Amino acid sequence: MKKEYFLGIDVSKGYADFILLNDQLEQIEPCVQLDDISGGYMALENFLEKYYKLVPDLTIYAGFESTGGYERNWKLGIKRYN
Repeated sequence: MKKEYFLGIDVSKGYADFILLNDQLEQIEPCVQLDDISGGYMALENFLEKYYKLVPDLTIYAGFESTGGYERNWKLGIKRYN
């Protein structure tokens, strides 16, 4: 059975806040804040990979709150999952 999650991303200068919701719009785990640096991108990749391994046939839709181009770095970080 296909599962759908939703990743909300609030981008700011220097960091971004992430919230993951299930298809019932219930929060999966506490919000996480990651720095806009390579370590933050790696942490996001690990975060996403964990759910792709835990939940068979998962699709995660990401929505960005656009902030003057700062969201581009995070879009590149999750691109490999599209």
